[in-house]
Amino acid sequence: MELSKKNLFLVLTLLGAFTTNVMADQLLDETEEVLNSEEIAIDGTFQQKPQKTAADHMADRRRRIEEKNEEMVRKRIESIRMNEERELAKKLKGAFANGLQEPEQEHKDEVKEVKSAPEKEEPTQVTKIYVPVPIKPAQPSYKEFSAGINVGGQEIKGTRDDFQTSLSGSVDLDYHLTSQFSLGVQIGMSKMDITDTACVSSYSCNINGFNPYWTNYNSFYPKGREISYRNLSFGFGGKLSFGNSSRFRPYIGVMGAYNRLNMVYTQSSENHYQNYYYGGEEFSANYMSVTGTLGALFAVTPNFGLSADIRYGRAVSDLMSISEPTFPDYQTRDDQERLEGLAERIVDADFISANLGLVVSF
Repeated sequence: MELSKKNLFLVLTLLGAFTTNVMADQLLDETEEVLNSEEIAIDGTFQQKPQKTAADHMADRRRRIEEKNEEMVRKRIESIRMNEERELAKKLKGAFANGLQEPEQEHKDEVKEVKSAPEKEEPTQVTKIYVPVPIKPAQPSYKEFSAGINVGGQEIKGTRDDFQTSLSGSVDLDYHLTSQFSLGVQIGMSKMDITDTACVSSYSCNINGFNPYWTNYNSFYPKGREISYRNLSFGFGGKLSFGNSSRFRPYIGVMGAYNRLNMVYTQSSENHYQNYYYGGEEFSANYMSVTGTLGALFAVTPNFGLSADIRYGRAVSDLMSISEPTFPDYQTRDDQERLEGLAERIVDADFISANLGLVVSF
């Protein structure tokens, strides 16, 4: 009985040792498994990492593609902008080299800092580009064309004669090459009526060697004979103005002209005494002249102004292309010869005129 108890105690002891060993091994295995797990929750429980779905992968891929495209577009835009700035800089450099004035202080070149598009996984590069500020060429402060109408009086002063025209004037059209120099054309006109009374009441007035009382001249024309004078001119010349004022501009000018002179006795009815005949006398001829002008322009608005000038002219050629009526040889036409002589004296005289005008610029 006592042996059995010993055997029983031995069996229990062995069984307890085996059980303790098994439990110890199981605890070690659980501890190892916990240490090697992916995540350990705060409360010590296991949590599995969420897995991405196919839609998540597609979204990530689309986002990467969009970022890549945006990067390429930024680089392309930056490249185009830099190329345009280089072209602009070349053009402005060429313009300045061709004689454009340097810009004033307020138009100095600006310096802009332009960041080039960053390459992937490269540091940002900063490039300084000198971009000149575009300067618009200054618009001319004058109009290219101007037209004027001038009206005044003219004195024809010779060695024997001194006449005053009843009306003289011109129409001018000018093209302005610069703000101070212009070329233009001119159409001029002057007229007057002359009363020829030289041989009405004087026994000493001889016309080509005859006394008018011998021809009944003073009986036909007791108050003298009226002569109608007309002169038409076509000229070309230039004007040079002075000063920088936009309101008042003095100028000088020179004009060469081709003139047509016409003189006729207005009493055209025929009278005669013996072989002396009167009536129908007329004389026309051409000549060249040069006229100098000193004047000033007063601008009322940018497109409208007033002008005043003084002109001095002289003939520079003899009478040309003479036209006169033909009379029978038996008729003595002393007044026809008087017209010719008077025309020659007028052409040899000084032409002085003063004019006022209106000027329109456009």
